[in-house]
Amino acid sequence: MDILNRNQFIDKFNYIFRYQGQLVEDDEHPLWVAEKSYTPRIFCNFFICVKPINLEEKDIHWRWVNKTLNNKIACFSSDGVGQEEWWGFVDEKDILLWTLKWVK
Repeated sequence: MDILNRNQFIDKFNYIFRYQGQLVEDDEHPLWVAEKSYTPRIFCNFFICVKPINLEEKDIHWRWVNKTLNNKIACFSSDGVGQEEWWGFVDEKDILLWTLKWVK
């Protein structure tokens, strides 16, 4: 599992969205909706790609995140066929704890 910093994540998604005419670093790009859903807005600094979390555990997951992690996290995208999800973390230290608990 690779951990991407914010610039690497932007570069990756600029490449993926290169034919859609809008750069990911543009604050209005739909990719950033996950960060904007928080008040105040969060800015994730580290990103990982994992198999999707079981949707049946979604409520349990978010309660655990809010109680256990030091900072906020956000789900950024999936591949559309349920094989991978990108998760963003404000603090790199939260990645290890989160992956030990949720990545199967």
